[in-house]
Order: sequence, then structure tokens, then C-alpha cells
Amino acid sequence: MRRVQIFSILVVLIAIVFIVALRIQKNEVQVEPNILQNIFSKKEAASFEAISFVSPHHLVAEKMMEKIFSQAAEKNRNSKVEQIILVSPNHFNLGRGWAVVSDADWLAENSVVKGDKELIGELGKSGLVHVENDAFQKEHGIENLVPLVAKYFPEAKLVPLIVRDGMPAEKIDGLAKFLSGKSGENSMLILSADFSHTLEKNISRLHDRQVIGMLKNLDFDGTEKLDVDCVPGLRLLMKFSASRGFEKFILMDNSNSSEIYGKNFIGENTSYVTGYFTKGKVSKFSEASFLFLGDLMLDRDTRTLIRRKNPDFITEKIQRLFWSQDYNIANLEGSITDSPTVSVGTTPEEKSHFAFTFDPQESGIFLKNNRINLVNIGNNHILNFKLEGLEETKNNLAANGVEYFGNPLEADNYWLKNIRGLKIALVSYNQFSGIGAETTANLIKNVKTKSDFVAVYAHWGTEYQLKENESQRKKAHMFVDAGADMVIGSHPHVVEPLEVYKNKIIFYSLGNFVFDQYFSEDTKILLSVAVTLDQNGLEIALVPLYQNRNGQIELAPEQKRQTLLERLADDSTADDATKQEIRGGYIIRKYNE
Repeated sequence: MRRVQIFSILVVLIAIVFIVALRIQKNEVQVEPNILQNIFSKKEAASFEAISFVSPHHLVAEKMMEKIFSQAAEKNRNSKVEQIILVSPNHFNLGRGWAVVSDADWLAENSVVKGDKELIGELGKSGLVHVENDAFQKEHGIENLVPLVAKYFPEAKLVPLIVRDGMPAEKIDGLAKFLSGKSGENSMLILSADFSHTLEKNISRLHDRQVIGMLKNLDFDGTEKLDVDCVPGLRLLMKFSASRGFEKFILMDNSNSSEIYGKNFIGENTSYVTGYFTKGKVSKFSEASFLFLGDLMLDRDTRTLIRRKNPDFITEKIQRLFWSQDYNIANLEGSITDSPTVSVGTTPEEKSHFAFTFDPQESGIFLKNNRINLVNIGNNHILNFKLEGLEETKNNLAANGVEYFGNPLEADNYWLKNIRGLKIALVSYNQFSGIGAETTANLIKNVKTKSDFVAVYAHWGTEYQLKENESQRKKAHMFVDAGADMVIGSHPHVVEPLEVYKNKIIFYSLGNFVFDQYFSEDTKILLSVAVTLDQNGLEIALVPLYQNRNGQIELAPEQKRQTLLERLADDSTADDATKQEIRGGYIIRKYNE
């Protein structure tokens, strides 16, 4: 009886298949030609654990490259990876348009990685990219990864894509949508990218932290400010992954050429990040980053230098220092007005030698190109051109998208911003304003109730003194007692020591940032302080700079850098562990310590 039932079921199934086949032949039923293939490929794709990943292309990081390829292959071992979209920066700006693809096959030692002619052809027809094989000559962003594609994904066809810096977001998004829709279910996207360039290991470490945060937060628009050699590729990676439902970024490794070789390559360091996107939701977390700079003065000999050269000349060797941070903050040591200069050509004996105003066009270019988007105006030069000069300054800053705090005429003036869920406040103390430290301390107490982190930018102290005075110490302690989480000092024109007070860091003076004081090594050695903070604490990179006699600033050479850090460690009021961190140029502070 049971055999009869099974036989009857089989007969019915065969009859159904026969009838459907006849109707298909007569075009009565529309069936997608590859329906079975699509069904099975979707099942295979569901077992993917990594839809995309980031790999370096510098062979300095070849061990990291090998590891991430191996890991991605292992994650997808239960699926057949049939298609690799390999995205690289267009290092030599070859070819036409924003994005270029090659339909060539690629040699990889004893094998050939075939180009995916079908998808590449569709890309070419879409108008989103240009098909130009010649543009890929010596493109190491592709060439250095092809052997690993051949080794770990031997059956995959390749779609090599190079993209130019500056590619508009809407074009990147359009390309991501096209690739997600047209590529096979069993396709992966690999971003070939290196990260922080031409800096040194400590600031690279913080810049990489911003990159990793953006990837974990899936912050598409935040990619524009990052220190990476392929900003469009980073957005493309995230958009493609998210469109496939892979929104969780898993970090594998983070290192740099200095750490790999055991030597700090100042001005030549390159950093590397590897990781992959997997199934899961975005790992949202709160983090904010700042770069604090010292006194910025664009009049007198600096104005002359800018006009002889250009506004970019002074900082062209440290441009990438200003990348990645949410805010780059300087003490604006003068007004920005249309008034003619009165200090150019004067001597120190003349009163006008110390009256500063900056050209609106030149200062606007300088601030914009160095991404300085927040300034302290609480100092002894902001009123050099009286109230009219202050108002012009505020208007000119606003016209250039630069925020400010520290108006010397307002006792309750402060800056407050919500950055990824963290409420950050900056309060100015200006010993020349007539507003007392006690008033500032009361303001700090009030602001602390509205914020998660309060930093005080203090214009104080004695010019050219390498150590803080007793008045600075008392005020700093008062500010911390009132709720300040960090204190940044300016005005002495030289770098002064640090202090750790109640687990809070006090920088008594960062010295100059841009000034025309070339008469002393102490005024030419500068300190910039990069800070990244989250709910648990903060990390600080001490980045010494040096202003040469020609006015140009560079990362301080190793000997000058170490001399400054050693002096700061010796003179700072801190425990031995913190002094050792100062010598290394990197400080970590947890709030619960």
C-alpha cells in the first residue's frame, strides 16, 4: 500500500513538471532563465561570513595582507567565491573620469586571474566607469593584491577598479548600488588601501582610530576627513557592504611601518588597517577627536612670508596632521580685518610691533586649507583693533565656516557641541580680559552640568618662561576642581611642562603654532596635542613640531623631538609611569583610575 502511495505521488510530480514545461515552451509562463542557479547561489551567499574586507597594498605590510586574505577565505570556506571586485586608489591619476576598470586578464606567478568580462562590459555601458587597460600600468594597488586573489580565491573572476580622490559622494553611491545589484551573489569586494601617510607613529595611531571608528559606525559622510589614500574606496566599501546586509565591521589588525621596522619614520610613516564586514548590525559607539595647537599669528613677518610665497607654504609639510580630527583648534592671536597692517616693518621698540590684524582672504585660505574649524579668541591681541576689529573677526570667521569661543567681553562665553553622542565643551580663560579665574571656575561648574567633557583653553603665564608659575598652577587646580577634564595653555610662546592633577592632564603652554619668532630654539619648537576621547577615557598623542628659519613648519626631527619630550618628562608634575608616557609621546588616561 505504501509503495502505491509513493508511486502515485511521483506520477503526479512528473505530470506537473511535464505540463509546466509545455507551457514554458508555448511562452505561457515566464521563467527567469537562471532561476535555479539564482536559488542555489542565494543559499551559498547566505553562508558568507565576510562580504568585503580591507587590505594594505604596501608590501611592507605583506604579513597583514596574507593574514586578512587567509581569514576572509576561511570565513567563506563553505561558499564558492566567484567574483572579486578589487578597488584601489588611482595613484597616478591615469585614465579618464573618476573611476576606471580594466577588462584584461592578470598574471599571478603560475596562474592567470581572469577578468570578469560580463560585469566589466556592463560597467562600461553604464557610464559610471571607463574601461581603459593602459591606466593600470604599474598600479601597485591592484598588482600587489592579484597574487593573493589567485592564491585564496582561485576560481574567482576579477573586476579591478581604480578611483580618483575627490570622487563625488553621489557618484560613489551610484557605483556601489550598481555593483551590488549587478554583481553575483557570491561576490566579494576588497578595498586595497593604506592609511595615515607622511606623519609619525603616534599621530598615525590616533588617525587610524578615527578610521576604525568610522567603519564600525558605518559613517559614510565621515570618510571625507579621514587620513587614507582612498577616501572614495572607503565609502564604496561601506555602501556595498551595507546594501548586502553586512553592516558589522570586525577589526583584524592595525599597525604602521614604524612599528613593523621598529623605528619611528618621522614624516615617512605609513599605517595599515585590516578588517572585514560581516552579518550584523552597526556597532555604534561615541567618540570625539581634537587637535590642539598653540598661538596662530598671521601678521608682521608672517604676512610678508605669505605674500612672498602663498598661504599654504608654512604648513605644506604637515598637511595630513590636520586630517581625521573632528576639530582642529588654535589660539587666534589677533583680529581678522580689512584694516591695513601696522606691524609689518616695525621693530620691537615700536608699540605697533605688537598690534596684529590678519588679511581676511589670506587667513581664510590658511584656516580652510589646514582644516582649522575652531579658534580661541580669548587672548591679549584680539582687541588690538578695538571692538570694530572684534566684530569683523567674528564675521570673517563665520564666513569661512570657523567657529570660535572666548569672547573677552562675555563672561559666560563657551562652546558646546554634541559629537556622536558626546557633549563636549570648551571654556576660555584669558588673564588679560579682566574676567577673574573665580568667574571662569563658576562657568566651568555650570557648563559641566551640560556636558560630558570640559576642556579649558587658558591664555596665561609669563612669556618665554620654560616652566609654569605659581599663579598658573593655582588657577589650573581651581579649574579642575570646578569640573574641567583637561587644561590647554597658551601665551608664553614656549612649551611648558605638563601636570597630572586628580587624574586630569594640564598642558601649561603649547608654545607657538605659527609665529615669526625665530630668535630662539625654544620659540621654534612647538607642541601640538591630538586627543581622542570616548566614554571610558582618552588617548593623547604629543606631536612636536619645528618652525624653520624660512617660516616653514615640519614634524620635529628625531633629536629635537626627543629633546623636547625629555625636558617635558623631567619637568612635569606626574608619576613615573606618566613621565615615561610623555617620553614616548603617547598618554592614555582612563576615567576610573
